[in-house]
Amino acid sequence: MSTHFCKVGKTKPNLNKLLNLKSADKKAVQFVEVVYKKKYTKDLHVAS
Repeated sequence: MSTHFCKVGKTKPNLNKLLNLKSADKKAVQFVEVVYKKKYTKDLHVAS
């Protein structure tokens, strides 16, 4: 069996994809925080 096409131990992670996932995660967290803040302030105004 030839190891010519074997990639075990030779592949490296794609850093661009990892960084994009981190930035997408940050954007999702920020979006949830903004929506929660708007909902919370809206609830406060209704309760007053």
